[in-house]
Amino acid sequence: MVTVNLKLPVWVAVVCSLHAMRQTGAQVSEAAPRERNMELENKTRDLFESLLDGYDRKIRPYFGTGRPVRVKVDIYLASFDNIHEDRMEYGVTIYLRQKWHDPRLHHSGDVPLPPTSHYVDHLWVPDLIISNAKQAEFKDVTFMNRVVDIDKDGNVLYVSRLALQLSCSMDFHRFPLDSQGCEIEFESFEYTTDDLIYHWDAEMPIEYHHNHLKLPQYNLDGSNVHACSRVLRTGNYSCIGIRLIFSRKIGYYMLQTYVPSMLLVVMSWVSFWIQIKGSPARVALGVTTVLTMITTTNGVRQNLPPVSYVKAIDVWFAFCLVFVIGALMEFALVHYLVDHKPNINIKERITSLKRKQSQEGARPPSTKHKQDERGDNSCVVLTIESKPTAVRRPVTSNARKGGKPGGTATPDEVLSVDKLTESEQDEAVEGGVAYLNHAHFEMETIDDHNQRQGGSPMTVNGQALNPASRVLCVSGTCGAKRKQPYLNTGQRIDSICRWAFPLAFVIFNFGYWISYSHEHEKPQYIP
Repeated sequence: MVTVNLKLPVWVAVVCSLHAMRQTGAQVSEAAPRERNMELENKTRDLFESLLDGYDRKIRPYFGTGRPVRVKVDIYLASFDNIHEDRMEYGVTIYLRQKWHDPRLHHSGDVPLPPTSHYVDHLWVPDLIISNAKQAEFKDVTFMNRVVDIDKDGNVLYVSRLALQLSCSMDFHRFPLDSQGCEIEFESFEYTTDDLIYHWDAEMPIEYHHNHLKLPQYNLDGSNVHACSRVLRTGNYSCIGIRLIFSRKIGYYMLQTYVPSMLLVVMSWVSFWIQIKGSPARVALGVTTVLTMITTTNGVRQNLPPVSYVKAIDVWFAFCLVFVIGALMEFALVHYLVDHKPNINIKERITSLKRKQSQEGARPPSTKHKQDERGDNSCVVLTIESKPTAVRRPVTSNARKGGKPGGTATPDEVLSVDKLTESEQDEAVEGGVAYLNHAHFEMETIDDHNQRQGGSPMTVNGQALNPASRVLCVSGTCGAKRKQPYLNTGQRIDSICRWAFPLAFVIFNFGYWISYSHEHEKPQYIP
């Protein structure tokens, strides 16, 4: 009750009365919602307690009626961990939503039951397991991520957040141009199909935001759902699965595998433009490219499980290795053809020449060396003295010690022969010159030679020869003209390989990319 002091002015009394009435009204207005909230909380608690009164969570709905519980399932993909090819597994975080009807939870109260996690452990929930999970756990940040929602008709929605590490049976036949289908399989552990049946939500079995699911090496193209009921000795068990379809991003392997190996193959072709005489450079280039190719191959295989079949990357590296080794073997062939020519024993040639001269008679001196029909005037002079003498070969010789093909003679290359008696010739040939290559021979004495040259003494490397000696003049076919067919053959092989190897590699690339580029598995559900 508000009392007014009559001694105060009237207006002051009126103001005080209004202020007191406002405070009283505010207190009443604040108390009403609080009381209503408390009443609602009490009704909700009473409703939960009434529903759970006599409720046995160990007994499924419809028990004893012969009717199975039908559980509708759908999932939301929250995030992906990376896919591990070496362990054939992948990680994913999902929201698992299960819906079923429990007639024991039917109620007619005017108070809706809010979603709650406090009563999850007091209700019956399906015995769902994930059959291909290596690890699975409920998320509990910042509280246990489980919630249940019950409507008036007894329909139950149970949502849980799970972190899964799942096995994935991968097929690497087309690696790294492959796509992988990884399963998530849900099945009943305890109840057979007589008691419980799982099925996917027909409207949207899987949901996710494509922009939120980013993988370094894969794209998530979509998903396919299927049933996978299992027949065991203990009965038939309901099972449903979803197949996530991943296509591999080729960019990483193009930069780390395909482009470097292509460059190595192209690098091996450089040897076709190096001269045949450049043996060290060509061999070093070939060996380096082969070893680098093998190292690159081993680096890629380290991230894959050992499998018994041939992968697409194995085919690629095998052919690249064939091209690289082929370039090295091509040089070996060319070098052999150019460097290896048939040799003729000088003793046999000298004997043949003596027989021919005895039949035809002495050949008159000429003012120049005899020219072969091939037009080569190069000459090698071998002195034949009374004692074995070492004479260095002059220019443009094809004859070398041991029968090795020659070019320009060097001071270290020494030929020695003796007087043309049979016994001394045998001894000189065996101890000195062994072979000359395809040579045409003329014999004359030093005096004959000097007479042809107008009295000028015959010299070899600036040293005058003994006039009492005789010489064996090897002219004509022993020069560069005889060597040219073999050199031309090697150069011709190099020229052919310069365009044959690139053409073959282009054809291989065309067939490879056509064969391994294919349509991936088509998903039923695409976000």
